[in-house]
Amino acid sequence: MMSMIGDEAAEAVQPRPRLMALRRAIVSVLATVLAAAGLLAVSTPAAQAATGTYPRRAGVILVTTDPWYTSLGVGFGLGHAAIVHDSNYVVESLKSGVQWGYNNWYSARNTVTAVSVSQTTAAQDNTAAVWSARQIGKPYNYNFYDRNTRAKFYCSQLVWASFWDNFRIDLDTWRWGVAVAPTELTQNGKVYQIYKK
Repeated sequence: MMSMIGDEAAEAVQPRPRLMALRRAIVSVLATVLAAAGLLAVSTPAAQAATGTYPRRAGVILVTTDPWYTSLGVGFGLGHAAIVHDSNYVVESLKSGVQWGYNNWYSARNTVTAVSVSQTTAAQDNTAAVWSARQIGKPYNYNFYDRNTRAKFYCSQLVWASFWDNFRIDLDTWRWGVAVAPTELTQNGKVYQIYKK
């Protein structure tokens, strides 16, 4: 009797092939619909020629649409964002929290868009970068709709807040409601592109 219950429990935990296929199909359809609506960036891993000069100046915003992969192996191109701190480092928020990263996106990423805020000076951009660095050590914010907390950050919230808190420049758009998606940082009409790959 015990082995039967154990076998049934083990069977219930194992994913069924049809259910897994259905999940993959639903995720694929959802990704297609979101991409068609302009709410999801879809990137291809093919090499692209770069335009512009890769940024080394503090305060430049970096966004990639390189996909992240779900446990089902389906890739989404919601992307990732960081702010350039200096020629060697960026400040970014990953699942382990706000931290230093290497300013090597030109070689480490398949896609990169670098933008600068139109309404700021180089000194203000530096202020935004320094403000971001002061957030290092704070945890990752998994509540994407709570962009107003400063106790934790997701990647694009950190970049958005560095300009909002210091200069009241809102780099968000309407596309994701109050959440700030990485691609919104490059599509808000308040920035200009300086590099793209």
